[in-house]
Amino acid sequence: MKPGTRVDSVQAARAQQAAQVLDRVGQAQKRLDHILQLAQSGRSFTPAELLALQAHVYRASQELDLAGKVVEKATGGVKQVLQTQV
Repeated sequence: MKPGTRVDSVQAARAQQAAQVLDRVGQAQKRLDHILQLAQSGRSFTPAELLALQAHVYRASQELDLAGKVVEKATGGVKQVLQTQV
């Protein structure tokens, strides 16, 4: 195995995970925007639909929290690399 290959593969995996998290956050945002449009148009929701909406909002907030943690780790890694003296 060449030097740096493992580091490169770990960085690539992290980048892919970050992209997936951000994609899920974007999808959740689109779903919530659609639901808000329905509510603003005067549509009434059943209790079951409201419960499902609450679950969607909770899941979206969890994904957003996870995305924030991913960004925080990535910026921490970049800071560490920039502070490393060669």
